[in-house]
Order: sequence, then C-alpha cells, then structure tokens
Amino acid sequence: MHQDWLNLAPLYDDVGSLQLSAPAAERALAIAVNEFDRSEALMILGHVSLQQGDIPAANRHFSESMTIRERLLKQDPSIRSLTRELGDAQMMVGETREAQGQLEPAIERYRASLKLFTAEVGSDQESIA
Repeated sequence: MHQDWLNLAPLYDDVGSLQLSAPAAERALAIAVNEFDRSEALMILGHVSLQQGDIPAANRHFSESMTIRERLLKQDPSIRSLTRELGDAQMMVGETREAQGQLEPAIERYRASLKLFTAEVGSDQESIA
C-alpha cells in the first residue's frame, strides 16, 4: 500500500496535478512501515515542495531524509543502494541550500554527495574486475 502512494505522487506530478502529488506523498509518509520508506516519502515531498517553490520546506524534507539514510547506512554499510540514496539526498540538500544563498553548506553537501558517488563507482569497478 505504501509503495502505491509513493508511485502515485510522481505520476500526479507528471500529468500536471501537483496539487494531488503532495497529498499522495504525505499519505505515503503517514503509512510508511520502516525508516527507508519514510526517507523515500520525504524525498518525494521535497521534490513536490521544490516544484511549488517552497525551498525551506524542500530543504526540511531532504534533510530529514538524508539523516535517516545516514543512520541506515551506519547500521548496515553492506546495503550498497543506500550509498546512492544518501548521495541523492545530500545533493538535493545542497541544491536547496544553494537556492537559499547558503553557498558554503551547499558546497559541503555537493562534496559529500560526490564522495559517495565516487566510492560507489569504485566499488562497482572492483566487482567487475
């Protein structure tokens, strides 16, 4: 059920129904069964907030998702997809900070995201060799 709401939110956005996208993402957040599901719903809410021009709300959603993903990755570093997911959240926090004129914090998030993406590419190349 949670995944249905997560899938529905971006679909509403794709067809131009942004006013329906936010409630779908909020519903996904409300019925999330675990922390990762929560972080996914928060990322969608962040994107919806960006589309609506609410940069502070977008930053709050992306930051909360980032915090959850950092915690999950510390709990189990073997889940490689979390590295990419955390990098995505860090990049979006950087984007919202940049939009707010907070350039140093934005650069810090961009660098952290790049570090994660670089590490992921390195581990992918090791597994191929």
